Amino acid sequence: MAAPGQINAAGSGISLGGIGGVPSFEREEEKITISKEVFDNIYYGMTYEQVTGMIGGPGEVISEKNDGGGQQSSIMYLYHGNTNGSSAIFSFKGGVLKLKTQMGLE
Repeated sequence: MAAPGQINAAGSGISLGGIGGVPSFEREEEKITISKEVFDNIYYGMTYEQVTGMIGGPGEVISEKNDGGGQQSSIMYLYHGNTNGSSAIFSFKGGVLKLKTQMGLE
């Protein structure tokens, strides 16, 4: 049973809630995807900020390593592609792009 002011659409994955009986809608975040055209225009040596600006937002962190001793950290980000099953991975060291790879982007 839903709490007062909430509607639970069982099995639908939708949750409507609100305060004082006024419904509010929870929306899933829009997924950021990457195309082959954008991938091809991203170059080694670009900063993390430049890359995320071209793609439209941050990716999913899949690996993070701090080299210790004051060294720069390495972070790998995954972006889902614009077609089913496609993706791109970008690796940064000290905030600078060092590696990029993609699979199935169109």
